[in-house]
Amino acid sequence: MKSQAALRRVRVGRRILNGAYLAVATWVVVSSVWQITVATFALGEGAKGAATAETVGPACAKALFDYRTALEGAWNSAHANASTDPALRRAEEKAHDTDGLAERYRAALAPHAATQAAVATTCRNTPRGSRAELVLARLASGQLLAADRASAFPLSELRDAVSREIPAP
Repeated sequence: MKSQAALRRVRVGRRILNGAYLAVATWVVVSSVWQITVATFALGEGAKGAATAETVGPACAKALFDYRTALEGAWNSAHANASTDPALRRAEEKAHDTDGLAERYRAALAPHAATQAAVATTCRNTPRGSRAELVLARLASGQLLAADRASAFPLSELRDAVSREIPAP
């Protein structure tokens, strides 16, 4: 049989080990909750996002913004020239290209081929420039698909992605 002093040392040792275990477990839970909170609500350094953490040169930024403006202008121009004649509209709807929108969009975008080439040459050097170029290419393709009425392409999602990557100056 153990003495009272030995039993007391065992109890004190268990309390110390239990306290240490409780401290480590509490630290793990609190740090996990903090990481989830930061990731969910975009607090701290992550709030700036990847787009602002990287920079592009002034030539790339100008080329990206010019191409974004060209895409928006081509889309608006194609819609501004829509047919108002009901008979012509019905005939074009049967041909699946409502109001010739796809052709007008292609025609309005054609003069901006040099702007697209400028983006390609100036922006492929940086990860952000390449990502922004890809987002703009997806927008151009999405607008063409929407103009062809081949699918209900989510242009609003693409435009939001463009706004995140290429903010207006």
